[in-house]
Amino acid sequence: MTEFSEDRQPKERKPRGKGKVNMMLEAIQSVCGSEQEYFRKLVDASIGDPLAEKPIPPNPQLMTLVVQRILPGLKTVAPLYTFDFPETGTAVEQAQALQKAMSDGILPHDAVTDILRGIESMTTIYESTVLRNDLEEIKKSLGID
Repeated sequence: MTEFSEDRQPKERKPRGKGKVNMMLEAIQSVCGSEQEYFRKLVDASIGDPLAEKPIPPNPQLMTLVVQRILPGLKTVAPLYTFDFPETGTAVEQAQALQKAMSDGILPHDAVTDILRGIESMTTIYESTVLRNDLEEIKKSLGID
């Protein structure tokens, strides 16, 4: 077994190097002067400049990256499904309701799978909580701490 006691620590700790983010920021500052100036150049490069002495075409890939940083893509949201679901039923009854909804074409397979995982997790949490409480009761009745 490994111990982390004081006598097992190294005598000297080497200083950590700069992280990649800090190195990149320093490089940007040394070339552009500031992060803001770097971002301005990035946007300029993505838009291009057709009127420049040597026309610069727009860079669609770079523009996509810039726009994604400003407006991240929307996350998908599952549609609302309506079906008979026994909220207070047993886990088996709930699973049967999900299978029926899937076989009736109301719920897609992936939604059923996700919901079943949720039911399984809740059942596991419930069972472990009940077992822990029962064990505490048994210990109390036997006078065990």
